[in-house]
Amino acid sequence: MISCTSRQEKEFKSEEKQKEVEELSSEEKIIRKIENKLKIPATEEYDIQFLKKYIDADTLIDALILVNREHHAFENVKKAIQNDSLRKLDLQHLKIMYLFN
Repeated sequence: MISCTSRQEKEFKSEEKQKEVEELSSEEKIIRKIENKLKIPATEEYDIQFLKKYIDADTLIDALILVNREHHAFENVKKAIQNDSLRKLDLQHLKIMYLFN
């Protein structure tokens, strides 16, 4: 008897989650996928932009998605400086700083 009740509860919860996902706009679904792929924590502040233009010769509109994680980048540079894993590379008149793995 308990297993039947818990089975119904699980089915009901999965239906609720499915409805929640279906109610998201396409941009919200993309944002969730990006956050998952880049492992962006919910507490992190970042900027995301969707630019839609015709980039190539086909008739389909293309989307360019820009994710700006400025705070995350600065924190990584601070950690790299503390660990002395940041190196300078001089190329002619350019001074390029990069993270060294």
